[in-house]
Amino acid sequence: MNWRFVELLYFLFIWGRISVQPSHQEPAGTDQHVSKEFDWLISDRGPFHHSRSYLSFVERHRQGFTTRYKIYREFARWKVRNTAIERRDLVRHPVPLMPEFQRSIRLLGRRPTTQQFIDTIIKKYGTHLLISATLGGEEALTMYMDKSRLDRKSGNATQSVEALHQLASSYFVDRDGTMRRLHEIQISTGAIKVTETRTGPLGCNSYDNLDSVSSVLLQSTESKLHLQGRNVNL
Repeated sequence: MNWRFVELLYFLFIWGRISVQPSHQEPAGTDQHVSKEFDWLISDRGPFHHSRSYLSFVERHRQGFTTRYKIYREFARWKVRNTAIERRDLVRHPVPLMPEFQRSIRLLGRRPTTQQFIDTIIKKYGTHLLISATLGGEEALTMYMDKSRLDRKSGNATQSVEALHQLASSYFVDRDGTMRRLHEIQISTGAIKVTETRTGPLGCNSYDNLDSVSSVLLQSTESKLHLQGRNVNL
């Protein structure tokens, strides 16, 4: 009888161990699930994979540059308000289009070909009518630093970073002088990489495709970019 009692206790002990172990493993599984849930953000198919800033950061990090410093300024170049879309009675109050644009429309005739429309309208005026927008851009100086190399070259990486910070702060005051000095440091130490970027209308060589420029900055919540496509029956 005593042996049966011992066997029962032993069976209950083993059963308790089997039932307790999975409960202890659940939090680890939950944490693993949470981590996997966000892995796609930095995967090859994630939203940041093709970002220019992300790709540049990854490339510089592989080269040993661990710190990024960026100084920039944003600007608004044009504020556009076109009330043409508010005209409802187009018979008595025609849309105030440019005379040159009206002539281009008339030259198309009644049945223009697709190529004629592309050459006469789209290549010259784009594919959208700009209703309202604030068009701007950004000037930026981006500097990647390898603190370990700075430490070996100068003996004190903290002071070197502070000196580079003060030098970069004068970029918008003396652009040529600042870039010349930074390039000298880049060549002599190899501890920094410096790039200049200009986006928006300031960086556009041609305004033909301005409505497709991705670097249009909205300066406030009141200013919105509103584009209306041209609907034309060919």
